[in-house]
Amino acid sequence: MSHSCETFANRAIEALATLETEGEAEVDGRIVAGIHTTWDEMEGSVALAYRSEPETLLRLEAKVSGQPRWLTFNIDLGAGAFAAGDVIGLVADIASDEDCSLEMFVRSATETGDVDTELSEALSVSSGRSVATALHVVAADDGMARADKFHMLGIRLPKQHFRLDIRGLRVLVRPAAEASAAPAAG
Repeated sequence: MSHSCETFANRAIEALATLETEGEAEVDGRIVAGIHTTWDEMEGSVALAYRSEPETLLRLEAKVSGQPRWLTFNIDLGAGAFAAGDVIGLVADIASDEDCSLEMFVRSATETGDVDTELSEALSVSSGRSVATALHVVAADDGMARADKFHMLGIRLPKQHFRLDIRGLRVLVRPAAEASAAPAAG
């Protein structure tokens, strides 16, 4: 059975896959429900164009000036609970105009404010089309662990001019209970 956050995120990605659209992204503006970009406007400026068309889930092209403190592509994971030992991952069929490493985090809404969990692996993107994966094993002290919360996966984009072509994208969650119930290899 799929984790609620996996299902929620992949529905947003599937909705994007059905569109043929393009435009200029706005700070915190939705490309589709569940997917948005955000950046710092105080210390930099970003002109971020997007396009979704057949064979390309999403192309992002950015012109960046100044030193924005953040620039992220965000996928809502919805409400759900993560336990220690759960694995969250991202698989992307992706290419960039330059090799880069995209660090990620999960932002979780709590009663006292948002808490970020830095994911242990970055998404390594090459200038040639490739499939990139990144996994994170949830620790007991991660902000995303324990109680049922609303979560968002943030992918940190380069803070310089860039182009990303995303042909496929999938969020994966494997509960720790499933891993411990799997038969031993051998």
